[in-house]
Amino acid sequence: MTLGRKQEIFAEHLSTLIDIMFKMGYRVRIGEVERSKAEATRKGFPNSNHTRRLAADLHLFKDGKYLTK
Repeated sequence: MTLGRKQEIFAEHLSTLIDIMFKMGYRVRIGEVERSKAEATRKGFPNSNHTRRLAADLHLFKDGKYLTK
């Protein structure tokens, strides 16, 4: 499977996940999706899926409060 196809599947599943979160009463903010190899290495994750656009940071809120757990 090509990287492009994997990215398309990821985007489809991410949108489904976010839709479900909203329906469950969560508020969602999308953080970083794409990350350079240098940035990933600096953050301690040189093989991060962000470098292939196969990961996204999601920030969740419930009742106006940012969820950290």
